Amino acid sequence: MNEVHPMFEDAREIEFKLRQEGIDVDRMVGLVQKMQSEVAARNSELAHDLDGQLVRLPGYVLPLEFEGTSVKEFLLVPYVGACIHVPPPPINQTVVVHLNQSYAAKELYEPVWVTGRMTVKRSKRALTLVDGDADVEAGYTIQGTRVEPYTEK
Repeated sequence: MNEVHPMFEDAREIEFKLRQEGIDVDRMVGLVQKMQSEVAARNSELAHDLDGQLVRLPGYVLPLEFEGTSVKEFLLVPYVGACIHVPPPPINQTVVVHLNQSYAAKELYEPVWVTGRMTVKRSKRALTLVDGDADVEAGYTIQGTRVEPYTEK
């Protein structure tokens, strides 16, 4: 005997009620799918005008290459917890930072300002965490010349 998943039953009931209210469910689903496609396209767009520019960006440190607390390379991500237990941020919000000199990180996801030369280039980096390995895509690279603790100003 095949069992129907309770969520499927709930979805069918909601669909039935929406149709009774005169709502075109198929049209609504189509609009949601269109919106999802537009968001995915927008999240993959890179700002090519930043290529070669000296930039200063805030973000959170997610170490890639380190020894103890000495970090030589990291991902600069827009929020705490990015890439751990949640999908990674969009490619246009993720930056690989290569440092000229190691940075003494105080903690995972330390908030920082990074100053350096931006390169617009898609890349994929292997990230190893406690709960496993993941490939994370980034749209930018910064050859970092300076990392400093984040402050509002």
